Amino acid sequence: MELKKGTLSDIRRFNRSTILQLIRENAPISRADLAQTLNISRSVVSIIVDELLADGIIREAGTGESTTLGGRRPVYLRFVPESRFALGIDVGGSKTMISLVNLAGEIVQKKKIRTLHRGSAAIEYIASEAAEFIRNTKIPADKILGTGIGAPGFVNPHTGLLSNAPGLAIDELDIKSVVADTLPNPIFVDNDVNMAVIGEVWCGAAKHATDAVMLTIGTGIGAGIVISKQLYRGRRGYAGEIGYFQTYDHPSQGEVGLLEYGPLEAVASGGGIVNLARQLLGDYPSSALHKCSSITAEDVFAAAESEDILALRVIDSVSAHLAAALNNVIVLLDPDIVIIGGGVAGAKDILLDRIRRIVARMSPIDCSIALARLGEDAGAVGAAGTVLMQSEYLKLS
Repeated sequence: MELKKGTLSDIRRFNRSTILQLIRENAPISRADLAQTLNISRSVVSIIVDELLADGIIREAGTGESTTLGGRRPVYLRFVPESRFALGIDVGGSKTMISLVNLAGEIVQKKKIRTLHRGSAAIEYIASEAAEFIRNTKIPADKILGTGIGAPGFVNPHTGLLSNAPGLAIDELDIKSVVADTLPNPIFVDNDVNMAVIGEVWCGAAKHATDAVMLTIGTGIGAGIVISKQLYRGRRGYAGEIGYFQTYDHPSQGEVGLLEYGPLEAVASGGGIVNLARQLLGDYPSSALHKCSSITAEDVFAAAESEDILALRVIDSVSAHLAAALNNVIVLLDPDIVIIGGGVAGAKDILLDRIRRIVARMSPIDCSIALARLGEDAGAVGAAGTVLMQSEYLKLS
């Protein structure tokens, strides 16, 4: 059989990433154990292990006992998480998370900033803040493998082109070209929810799941979908735009473009929560929300915790809409778990308990529903994880 160009190189990269993953998950482990597990020759394993040792990504850590037949004692190998890092950036409509993440998915340092400006100026500002953040970490440049950026809107992951991002007032922007001279290369850009679900599958609430969906609720509403440990984007990359799910009492009026918020976002996003509270405020003169100079979603959650009647009515409405959306996702994809994240997830039990009860009544399919374990760090961790996956330092499967 004639090998295609690049085939041997691809196999070598695959073996390298697979061996690294086995050491990461099963350390301490010997070269012989790796060869037996992967059913490849010890010489191939030794070549790759020697490369990983030379790069400082793994280290030798003690010896085991010889077999009953005698021979050399096995030398155990361990993973070195602090040998390399990746920069992860999660761009939101109101705030941006910047994190330096090691090979184990642990955040070494992080910084939260306000998302100032709009359009390309917002990305330029974030890039300058991230560059300063990197300088302050004192991590050598050759130890940082690259930058992952999650952005709200439609992203072409191959080109880094962001489009249809109403939260940033961006119609179309080549993010890679904006940040290429400022941040560690290579640079990988994807939708923020896709990055977040990668974070949760890597080291969060969906770590042991094969199929997972993450619903993020903040300025907008979106979903990240992982099927068989692989991110699912759809034919043109629009998979997961569930903010455009139709709602019974708020259907689309005429045509809706991707630069506008969708029907579900209108009634269940952070802005939808605020709008409904304002609309109903006059009907509840004793509500504590009258004391707020400018009502926020956080104000509504806090009032609901104190059993404010208006706030509870808003929470009930939002829960019903979100539960209906989750039910549709569950019966369509049958995932192992649905994760809820984003700013609105800060309501925690008061929202989650209602959603679980409604979904249990609506759905014929049992499915675990949980809050994002990584919280507001999910997107930045997933963005860093994307760098590691593209660099062959991480496998989700």
